[in-house]
Amino acid sequence: MSSAESKPSASAFEYSKEERSLLVALAHRAIETALAGGNVDTTAPSEHLAQLRGAFTTLYLEGELRGCVGYIGQMYPLYRTVAETAQAAAFHDKIPAVELCVE
Repeated sequence: MSSAESKPSASAFEYSKEERSLLVALAHRAIETALAGGNVDTTAPSEHLAQLRGAFTTLYLEGELRGCVGYIGQMYPLYRTVAETAQAAAFHDKIPAVELCVE
């Protein structure tokens, strides 16, 4: 078997601009929903986003690192992984938890 046959192509690990936008929106929604006391739907909108994948979510607030949590292994579908790691980075990292600010 040639090396081209034994290794997946780089495109197998890439996500479209639309998929990346969906994942970023999911991370925001997961945090907002948790702040409101609810649960975010983690049903993947596509087969590609339902694949088992590890991922890290890094949060910044005003340019400063706010939290970073992730899964190295392929434990859950990517869509669920992003929602869970976003909430963990916001509320369970060693940095103080995100709070709702009402002005």
